[in-house]
Amino acid sequence: MKRASEGKHHKQGLLVVLLIVVVLALVIVLFSSNYFFSPPGIKSFSQPSQPESPFSNKPAKDNVNHAPNVTISCPETANVNEQIQCTASARDFDCDRITWYFWTFTDGSQQQAAPGLSTINHTFISPGTHMIKVKVQDVNGLWSEEASASIFVG
Repeated sequence: MKRASEGKHHKQGLLVVLLIVVVLALVIVLFSSNYFFSPPGIKSFSQPSQPESPFSNKPAKDNVNHAPNVTISCPETANVNEQIQCTASARDFDCDRITWYFWTFTDGSQQQAAPGLSTINHTFISPGTHMIKVKVQDVNGLWSEEASASIFVG
């Protein structure tokens, strides 16, 4: 009689262990699928996300090509016939490669530079306040708006 009850308890113990294993497996599956953390319509933490744009909170890739942005840095003053150096900093919303820098100076000269040549040297031969402008083009052909700086040449 004692033997029969031991076998019965052994079977009940195995069923309890099996039940625990099944419950743990379900919990693991549910948590790994973010069932508890991701209600419908809410982005879960584990879903891959698109890179953020440096200019807004919108995703960088929204199937629209955006024009790049550019800023310019130049000295505020120079002497006549003194060579100055200006630098353009370009960023593209879509992370597209910048293909051209196009510089314009109020003395009538223009210069186009290939990518990576965002720094330019220029010499003004007449005194006065001069404007230096730059715009950039991305690999998809879109141009930025012009950035400008003024310099007093004396």
